[in-house]
Order: sequence, then C-alpha cells, then structure tokens
Amino acid sequence: GPLTIVFDSGATDSYINPSAYRKYGIPQGEKRLTIGELEWTTSDFPPDFEDIPLVDGIMAFDVISQFVCELSIRERRLVFYDKKGWKRPSEEKKPEWKRIRYVPKHHQGVETGMALNVHINGKGPIHLLVDTGCPAACALTADASRKVGLALSQQPIMDIPVKVADGIEVSKGVVLNIPFPGLEEARKILPDINGVLGGNFLKDFIVTFDVVNKELIFLRHQ
Repeated sequence: GPLTIVFDSGATDSYINPSAYRKYGIPQGEKRLTIGELEWTTSDFPPDFEDIPLVDGIMAFDVISQFVCELSIRERRLVFYDKKGWKRPSEEKKPEWKRIRYVPKHHQGVETGMALNVHINGKGPIHLLVDTGCPAACALTADASRKVGLALSQQPIMDIPVKVADGIEVSKGVVLNIPFPGLEEARKILPDINGVLGGNFLKDFIVTFDVVNKELIFLRHQ
C-alpha cells in the first residue's frame, strides 16, 4: 500500500480493486486491511471483477457497521469507536446534538444500510439511503423527483432546501435527479428506497453513525 479507500455508507460490501492487488503485489485472496491499529476484512470477490474508477476500493457498510463512526467531511476527519465501549452522548451534556432514529435496511436477512425520511423543497417525505459515497445532497429516482415536484434534468439542480428533521436541514443543497446506473443497482437490493442522501448534505454537520442505538447524531458546524 497505501491504498486509497472510500468511506461509503451507501455500499453494501467492502471491496478492493483487482488492479490494486496487482499494483502492490498483494496475494490474490488476501482481504485484511489496516489503518493504524484499525483492521478489517473485505468481501470475497472474483479476481476478474471490475475496478471501481479513481480509487483502490471502498469501505462499505459491512465494515462501517462494526464500529460507531464519527464523520466530519469539512474537517476531513473520521473517528472509529469500539461498539463495546461506546457510550451514547448525554442529552444534558450535549443538548446541541440532534438525534434521528434511522430505518435499518436489510437484504437477505443482513443489515446493509440506514435510511431517513427526507423533505426536498418542502415536499415529501421520500425515503433516502444515507450514502457518504454520493457527492450531492441527494440523488433521486425518477418517481421521487416527481413526488417532490422536480423535473428530470441533465444538470444538477442547485440551492434546493433539503430537510431531515427540525434543525437538520441545508438551505442550498445540490440535487441530482438524472437516472444513473449505480442508483438503479442499489434499488435491486433495496427496492423501497427513493434515492440517497449524500455528502453535500452531510458536510454541514459532524455526523455520528451510532449503529448501537440505531441513530444518526448531527452536530452542526459553527
């Protein structure tokens, strides 16, 4: 290594590109990765599986859910907490933190992601998967776009208010409502989602993925 790995809560299985195995002389089938003292194991894909462009692989929900993770996109910081030692922040000590119960998503009996009900431009709710791998505030399916009154567009729609709950909203979100293959592939696994909630929304907050209590905890950047 080192390998460039994307923290991608919207992906189900962690993955390393076949080209990365060749580039770094890693034995095919070796799946253990480390960042400092943090170690995890990727999923087992065949050696002829396609590369993910621009990066060496992804850390997906199968690994993310093994920890309580705190993400600050603005500060470029990730903190991993051991679930066994995790203590939920006290509401008395942390009144500025906003907690949202997320909807766990499952595929073939395995928890594969977390979803929230979202309003866009005051309309909704629509059911979006939390996806740190998406650069926009939201990426929507065609039916979700119609539900919130947005016409399909080949260009991102700028400055749209996006709201999850009271106090958890952005007034200038970037919305992608161009049908694209990745989202359609996700719907094959999770057919009830209307799209994804991504980095352009999450960047305004420090977000804690509390998989122990099935919550997302938001602290707005000052």
